[in-house]
Amino acid sequence: MSFAVWVQWFEDGRPATIPIAVVERVFSASVTRRDDSRWQLRHGDRDLCELHLQFREPQEVVALTVSHPCDAPPLWNSILEVLRERHGVCYWPGGAVVASQEASAQLPEDMRMSLGDLDVLASGANIAEAVAHS
Repeated sequence: MSFAVWVQWFEDGRPATIPIAVVERVFSASVTRRDDSRWQLRHGDRDLCELHLQFREPQEVVALTVSHPCDAPPLWNSILEVLRERHGVCYWPGGAVVASQEASAQLPEDMRMSLGDLDVLASGANIAEAVAHS
């Protein structure tokens, strides 16, 4: 895939954060190179992508971007896991998903209106399929 997916968390219509320790735990098995806000992820011999972190505070991640997401199931399972940490939404050009119905309710109103009814997905494979079919 030659584009990006974004993950953000919300609480009462406002951006929320998750601790960097959560992101480190979830993605640690695939990190091969790491700068402060850009991590290279590798899954197997050929599946390579980058994770870009945006911070609100030094230890609090407000959003992340996966550039050139690969097809590797562990990547999509990790995305699902960070979505579930708080009321997260994963979006890309042409689509968006959440991991719970409550997450949809926490989005800002203008974002809910723009994205419409979001699918609640239960697996990383479901997210990968949604991205591939949009």
